[in-house]
Amino acid sequence: MQLKIVLAVLAIVSLAALTAGAKELEQKELLWKRFGVIKMEITKASNSNVIKAAHYANGERIDESEIDGKKIQHIYVQPSRVDLYTSEFKEIKEEKEISLGSRLLIDFVIICLRRAYPEGPETVPPTAKVTTVVIDAKNTKINITTTRISEHDISFVIVPNDPEEATLSGVWGDRLLNPLPNDFSVAGSHHEFPDQVKTLQEARSLKLPPTQNNK
Repeated sequence: MQLKIVLAVLAIVSLAALTAGAKELEQKELLWKRFGVIKMEITKASNSNVIKAAHYANGERIDESEIDGKKIQHIYVQPSRVDLYTSEFKEIKEEKEISLGSRLLIDFVIICLRRAYPEGPETVPPTAKVTTVVIDAKNTKINITTTRISEHDISFVIVPNDPEEATLSGVWGDRLLNPLPNDFSVAGSHHEFPDQVKTLQEARSLKLPPTQNNK
């Protein structure tokens, strides 16, 4: 399938949808971006892929995707700001492309949640509610169903108007995870450094080259 599901969903997200209104965002809207964990399933016909993103209290983030049966993990390491990739793919370029697609889908979910509840996560009711939101300057509309399933977690289902597009369903949570231990294994991961790292402590200690230190 070669990422067709990801690309199909991304086709309904314009650049304007990812950037529009950034200057006008209120503090409550920004709470949607400060999630702890988002896990979702991308479903189209009989095919499904899974994406998960997790924020840690020390500023690190782990994105995990399963595309066409192949798993990929992307760890954004702090304080070194190093990107570590672990997957069945051979090229780091392909890993980057898949991780970017996954992150854009996460961004898309955040946009839909923000548009549905601009006053923030605390306004989501405990019963299922369907909201139609406009996601871009072309007046593209999406239906999102939300349900508060706990004090910290909200379920969502995003259904595009086009039946040929994929449906996104999952859970948004606001609790940051505790930092991973220094001895957490990252052996076999790919990165853009000549040095191999076996543990998260080694990755946290890496120094970015001057050309990458401002990313």
